[in-house]
Amino acid sequence: MLTYKEVTTTNFGHLTTTADKWDESAREFKKAETAYGERVQKITLGPDMSGLYVIAAHTNFTATRYEYAAAQTQAQAIAKLLRDAHEQFTELKGRLNNVVQAAREDDMLIDENGKATRDPKTITRGEQNELSHLPEAQAAKRQREENWTKRIQDVVKAFDDADQGVKLALEAVVVDSNKDAFGKGNDETLNGFNAGAKGDIEAYEAINATDIATRINNGEKVSAAEYAEFNRAFRDNNKDKTFTHTFLSGMGAEGTLKLANRIDSLAYVKDKENKGTYESIKGGIANSIATAATDPKFQAKWRADMRSIGVKDFEGPTGPGTPAKGSDGKVLGYQVLMGLMERGDTGKYAPDFVKGLAQDIYAAEKGSKGNIWDINQAYNEKNSPWFVNDPLDSALGLLSKHPDASTDFLTPGTDPKNSALNYLLRERDWNGIVPEHSEWGANTETSRITYGAPTEDGDARVGFAAALEAATTGHQPGAPVGAPGPHSEMQASIMHETIKLLDQDSKGDSIPEGLKVPLGRAMTDYSEDLFSILSGQPSHSPGGLPTIERDGDQSRIANGEQSLIRVMRGVSDGVLGKTSDGDPILVFDALYEAEKRIAAEHLASARNAPEHQVNNVVGDWNTKSREVASVMGTLTGIGSDMTLDVRDAQVGKINDDARYSYHVVGGVFNTIPVVGDAAQRMVDAVTYEWSKDVIAEKNDIARAKDSSDSASGLTGTNMLLQGWAEQRGVENSEAFKNARGEADQSYKSGREDAYTALRTRS
Repeated sequence: MLTYKEVTTTNFGHLTTTADKWDESAREFKKAETAYGERVQKITLGPDMSGLYVIAAHTNFTATRYEYAAAQTQAQAIAKLLRDAHEQFTELKGRLNNVVQAAREDDMLIDENGKATRDPKTITRGEQNELSHLPEAQAAKRQREENWTKRIQDVVKAFDDADQGVKLALEAVVVDSNKDAFGKGNDETLNGFNAGAKGDIEAYEAINATDIATRINNGEKVSAAEYAEFNRAFRDNNKDKTFTHTFLSGMGAEGTLKLANRIDSLAYVKDKENKGTYESIKGGIANSIATAATDPKFQAKWRADMRSIGVKDFEGPTGPGTPAKGSDGKVLGYQVLMGLMERGDTGKYAPDFVKGLAQDIYAAEKGSKGNIWDINQAYNEKNSPWFVNDPLDSALGLLSKHPDASTDFLTPGTDPKNSALNYLLRERDWNGIVPEHSEWGANTETSRITYGAPTEDGDARVGFAAALEAATTGHQPGAPVGAPGPHSEMQASIMHETIKLLDQDSKGDSIPEGLKVPLGRAMTDYSEDLFSILSGQPSHSPGGLPTIERDGDQSRIANGEQSLIRVMRGVSDGVLGKTSDGDPILVFDALYEAEKRIAAEHLASARNAPEHQVNNVVGDWNTKSREVASVMGTLTGIGSDMTLDVRDAQVGKINDDARYSYHVVGGVFNTIPVVGDAAQRMVDAVTYEWSKDVIAEKNDIARAKDSSDSASGLTGTNMLLQGWAEQRGVENSEAFKNARGEADQSYKSGREDAYTALRTRS
């Protein structure tokens, strides 16, 4: 392997000097060829030349001239290879210099082996005292040094990979490619010049990789050194179009899928000790697909080939008898492909390529409602991490990296009933994706037969949910929301239709587990729309509008209030994570905090007036107070329903001891919308925990009190209103007192709206 010292002291300029000499050699060979043709070969071409001797001479002279031409080609190719090497090495040297410079700017000294150590001259007296007495300071120093050393060694490793590729190409370029059945060819020699010489290093690496892959597929012997070279070639070249196109075109889609299964067989069954190498190879192949598929022609050809083999049987990694005891071990093409693609850098696949694959898989499975992928195995078993049993969900997971493409795929369009969204939410048989008969692993002797009806995989809808979040928000799943919206017409139409369809089938209460968190995150991005609907603003009829509302470049969902409440309740018990104390952070937390912020923003926008004119704005204040209280009351009703739901209590998702302090939780969520300074100060002043209001309300219900006339749970809302009034300096005004009274009634109405909606669920 190359060393740091060799890399930093070698003069790569010699490569271009040598390349110039090879070009000069090619020109000399050209002169020799021309002279030979005119002075020697011409003798055998005269009209008076005949006989066996002349025929033999003609053959030999033609072969010799062929060799002169081949020598030119070979010399020119070597010159190109050397210049290619110089370009690669120069780029890598620049990258190394940049890393070293950055390390030195971080007070590091770099020795001749590329090892970084902190420059003693830059260590202050205070730092030295810490290093002498605090083990954590010593550990931090070591870690910092090791990080820089690794960055330097990574570039040196890339140098070595490139150097090995140059070596391979220079050895291959001199091999005579003109052979016939007798080992010779037009040059009449066994080892002549290479008339088919190529001037691209990556082309030779791809040819060599294709040869190794073909032998792997054929079950032939492949040495450890060849596997190492195979891995190096992909590690070094999976971003190079020449390499990726040459390799994947040579293997074809079918050969590539067969290779993926062979590699998995080695990694997980036959040669587990070298699992890391095989997994690296598979990742390199996946990244090669990503690179090659940036070319529209390759993409179209690859998708067409996959359509022909996507539902074709392939032998699984562990061969006959698996994946389940008694089965034939077969898997389908799209399952293998997505298992391969998931091993790559999943954000690098071109959006049109992933969307196209998702459309192809959707078309292939639609007639069976997804049951075409059924096989006797569970997804993501410990012994079968290579396998993707649901290729459509996998493709949608990759698609979620590209929000605009996700929106295009899931938009309901003008025919919602025949849309992919309707299919995925209402028609697809997600239960059929998992084992109907068994759970399995690489060791078939431990397979557990569990005959019975198929159940839903624990990972069901993971990809779909991620794509749904991306499609409705316009950002990648889990990305910070920032200010809520605005949303395009297609984004809003997907969210609107999703809420409608979920409520249509289950009354919103039994939303699939896999959808809860991503959909809940997406709904916080629509917090202004939710506030508008829950507050009963005039633009929303009780039953909702048949489609979205458009206002210039922004579109808003327009679902009915009861439908929205049921879906909000359905997603609310999804678990986003845990606090540092181990308490669950629920989707409800995010929805509540988002709406509280929008409520504060709503209050902050209320008309202002001097003290002597304050009664002139009473109408505006009353309206905004009613709307804020209505929304907060609705949320309290949803939260109370969660505490009273026996199913939720059993799994411990929420209980009487739950506490969520929003000045803490607000730092955990990255999906909470950003509001203006005045609203933010208002929110910061309200440290009251929502669970106190929810539990107070729940206790009233448990004691059979009439919740419609109870003020339980109103404390948090009153604190928000009080904070707003104090900011304005109107907390003692009659106008504010009147507005707070309006809020009291609206809070109770909002709470009752929630109970009414949830009582009518199926």
